[in-house]
Amino acid sequence: MIALRDLQRRFTRDLLGGAPAIESLIEDGPGAPRGTGADVYRHAYGARLVEALGNDFPVTTALMGATGFEAAARAYVATQPSRHPSLRWLGRTFATDLDDRGEVVAADMAAFEWALGLAFDAATGGTVPVERLATLAPEAWDGLRPRFQPGFGLVTVRHDVHEAWARFQAGEITQPAPLPTPVGLLTWRAGLDVRYRVAVDDEVRLITALRIGHGFGAAVGDSAVEPARAVELLAGWCLSAIVSSLDGGDEK
Repeated sequence: MIALRDLQRRFTRDLLGGAPAIESLIEDGPGAPRGTGADVYRHAYGARLVEALGNDFPVTTALMGATGFEAAARAYVATQPSRHPSLRWLGRTFATDLDDRGEVVAADMAAFEWALGLAFDAATGGTVPVERLATLAPEAWDGLRPRFQPGFGLVTVRHDVHEAWARFQAGEITQPAPLPTPVGLLTWRAGLDVRYRVAVDDEVRLITALRIGHGFGAAVGDSAVEPARAVELLAGWCLSAIVSSLDGGDEK
């Protein structure tokens, strides 16, 4: 008798595309031979992965069509099998895979949908009243470290996928239009609401510098944003609940 662990390993290798190894472990059924039974397991596993991706990327699915999305999803899981106990993380590189395959519109939408999903699933962060900024000592600003909401995202897209996504929520399926230049989309959660908006160029530069780990003073310098403008941006993030905390800011 085969040990349970060996059975599980052989079954897993077979389902993941290895050499057929489970027919000999299955008895012929009254309605189908063992080979058919094995194929049912193989098909069901792949179909479940495709279904999981469809749940994470509903608008991408609508844009590509059911047949096109399934083909792309099956190609993806063939090269990027699930490596996490939770299927939640199966689609983490799906947008990149679509882009590599030349599906640039679908790739942008998938990247946006993935960012929205991360924001939705993230832990609840705090908020910083904008009045707090007025209490900071002048010498505190240089080392100030704004912390963004858990699940906060900055996604660069080449098509107006945010507009198409909003139209989809209203029941309309339309192809996203190309943008004159790529834009950054901010995604975050405030309370129970997932939010997004287009970021302006200097905002993208400042956020990028801050997310690298720079203090506020260094980030302002590296991003070439005027100090007064940087403070204005920070105040806006506080008002929008994009910032969850301020580290290193001693009050006056």
